Amino acid sequence: GRKSQFDDPLLTVEEQLEKHEKILDEYAMRNFGGSIPAANKYKEIGSGETLKNRIEINKVLRRIERPEIKGVLVVDVQRLSRGSLKDAGKLIELFQYSNTLIITPERVFDLRNKYDKDAFEREMMRGNEYLEYFKEILHKLIYTSYLTAVKKHSCFQYGNLCF
Repeated sequence: GRKSQFDDPLLTVEEQLEKHEKILDEYAMRNFGGSIPAANKYKEIGSGETLKNRIEINKVLRRIERPEIKGVLVVDVQRLSRGSLKDAGKLIELFQYSNTLIITPERVFDLRNKYDKDAFEREMMRGNEYLEYFKEILHKLIYTSYLTAVKKHSCFQYGNLCF
């Protein structure tokens, strides 16, 4: 599981990760007849903007290169990455060519199947678009705050500096 800026703001990081873990454990019990071993759980806190900066997802990606790994269980496809389309392409290739299933509580994606691959790609694109939209809104809010500060004080305060 991964805590995201898009998660419930009323939950702490730990509470959100526990919520995801519970969802995945319940799914595993129902569908695989047992819970997920602790050694196979990966929890990540931080930005999903680039794969290279995500230690835990990189551990998962190294593991799926082994033939004994058949699938990755994740709360939502977008938990894998909301980053660049280049990162999305890397994920698609890794999962497709390693014959690794992406399993969510709602759906199983087998990227060897063109319909699953198409649906997975659309989910990855949607996550990327949402991230870009969120960053654009954030940028506008910061810029508006700057303009408000300038109009009010003729100075935008940043620490001890005045712009």
